[in-house]
Amino acid sequence: MKKRSNKKNNFIPIIAILFSALFILAGCGSSGGGGGFGGKGTTSVSISMKTPPASASAAGGVSALAATPRIITSIVIEISGPGMSTITRTITVSQGVIYTENFDVPNGDDRTFDARAYNSDGILLYRAIPEIADLSGTSVPISLRMELDDIALALTVAMDELQSGDIVAARDLFRAAIAKYEAGSSALYASSNINDDGQEIAYFFYSFTRVLALFFDIESDEVIDGFHDVGDILDFFGCSSSGQEGLNFEIDCPETLQVDYPGQDVRNFMLEVMAELEGAIGNLADGKVTSNFNFRWKEPFGGANVESDYGDALFLRAVFNAAMAALKVVEAHDPNVNIPAGTDPETVTIEDFFSINSTFPSMTGSPSASIEWQGGALEDIEAAVDEIAREILVGGDVDQSDDWINMGDAFLESIHNIQIANDDIDKVKLCFDSVKYTYADCVIEGDETKDDSFDDIVLNFGPYFRGEVDVNSLWPTVDGEPGSPYFMGDDLAGFFPDPSFGNVLISVKENSLSDLNADNDGDGNADIFQSNLYFVYGGNIDYIEEWDDAFPDNPVDYGYTLLGVSSAESGDLLFSGAYNYYFIKFRAKDLGFFNEIVQIDKDLDALEMKYYDYAYEDYRYEYCCWPSSLQSFDIWNFNKIQGEPDGIGASIHVSDFILLEAPENTESIRVYPIP
Repeated sequence: MKKRSNKKNNFIPIIAILFSALFILAGCGSSGGGGGFGGKGTTSVSISMKTPPASASAAGGVSALAATPRIITSIVIEISGPGMSTITRTITVSQGVIYTENFDVPNGDDRTFDARAYNSDGILLYRAIPEIADLSGTSVPISLRMELDDIALALTVAMDELQSGDIVAARDLFRAAIAKYEAGSSALYASSNINDDGQEIAYFFYSFTRVLALFFDIESDEVIDGFHDVGDILDFFGCSSSGQEGLNFEIDCPETLQVDYPGQDVRNFMLEVMAELEGAIGNLADGKVTSNFNFRWKEPFGGANVESDYGDALFLRAVFNAAMAALKVVEAHDPNVNIPAGTDPETVTIEDFFSINSTFPSMTGSPSASIEWQGGALEDIEAAVDEIAREILVGGDVDQSDDWINMGDAFLESIHNIQIANDDIDKVKLCFDSVKYTYADCVIEGDETKDDSFDDIVLNFGPYFRGEVDVNSLWPTVDGEPGSPYFMGDDLAGFFPDPSFGNVLISVKENSLSDLNADNDGDGNADIFQSNLYFVYGGNIDYIEEWDDAFPDNPVDYGYTLLGVSSAESGDLLFSGAYNYYFIKFRAKDLGFFNEIVQIDKDLDALEMKYYDYAYEDYRYEYCCWPSSLQSFDIWNFNKIQGEPDGIGASIHVSDFILLEAPENTESIRVYPIP
């Protein structure tokens, strides 16, 4: 009996132990691993979603993950796995944010995390590369890499966004397309709008939009974290933008600066622009956009349907190279200036600016790095011209009017014009090569007469690119000695301390460099800084056609006498001298490109000639002039207007003059300018 009793008593503990083990295992399952049974309990999971952009480097590789693209408005997150109900969550998103969502996910193996991103029209554009994880109760971070779902569809949407003026949204999609191409995508081109040239389309338009977007991304991110786009600059200065719809928006800024001017931040923004330019040039490199590229689209600025081809790619690349060259020059100078908070930009003149920034802009490095980019720009613009010639001669595409970038109808009138353009480019290239390798003089030949020095401008950029020229010392000053720049309000005044600009300017046509400091009206400022300056001459010889263009340049050489110089702002002025003819013009000499900096477009209300009429034995006055013929470099025919000046006048531009015959016995002429 004992034995039997003992056996019974031993069985019960064994059963108890087995049941206890099952409970323990079940308990372990609720706090840890779960196996194929699905387990019990949950794990805290944080999911972040990012898109991979193409890098800013010329190589165009894939860089670190980026925030939500502008075009995406919603993301659907899906979590699934064996033994659990699928978890789905839709979130509304905004541009520029890296979203992280937290979930409590049932424990177990093979939990799949997926996401899809849609635009406002419900079009699926991005899909995540799914991540799989085994959950056992320990918190898990999941980072989902979002890639384009269908490149062809994305490019079609990108073109729609670009054509509607949403540059940033278009850029994001073109960038994502390149990232997928570079990752080895074998997407099919199903769209009728995007053909097998999808990759070239992506490279071309990403190059264009990545630079443009820097200046059209005006939305505030409400974070002061440096300047990365115009929106950041607006944030910093307390400005706001409104009504952004495509390229139409308004910007409202405080009347006064809320902070001191951030020179270093502006410099950093310039560096970001340079990085994008360099990347854009790389996107247009040979092999990425080829001579087979051709695509029709609707450009966003004027809404015209245009054609873009390889010539456009070359032209864009030339523009970007030229921009890089300019920024490399700027980079060699110190950008820091003193503009304190509380300043009203509307009331600050250039004179005010230099009163507290007298050493601006000081050179801090050598601008020689710009030469390589200038050379690239010249190479590309010449290649663009050659491509146009190829399209006309080989492709038979004589009508270039619908090309997005074209050289104009006049350029295409004759293939000879293309050769002339190439010859001119070659001369400039030779000029820069001489600077780059030998620092020799660079002659820019004038257009009027070839192969002579009459209209040549001779430059030597060597001293500048070697960093030997202190730009700050070249500003005009009161007495022409190096010092603080001299401005009168927003206008330059005074005299150049060095008309050769540090031996960069060798000669200007046949003029002496000292002519740049000529002060014919004796007002203490070089004439070149004055607008509306006119010169009055008297002579006894009528203008003859054989004098051609030389007479207006310097009438003194043809027997005329300079009676005086004045400004239209000075009011009416009497010029004495008895002559048969009077000649009135703006500026004494044509100083080449320098006359372009002077704004001259003023009227002479009347010319009053005083003469003695012996028949009446008294002085009489004759007024003129209302021009009946408005031709430059020709005799102007005037109808005589009796009476006082009445506001009806003759307009004289920089290349115009008035030459008129005076009544007998004329002793003087009075000029009535309209300021």
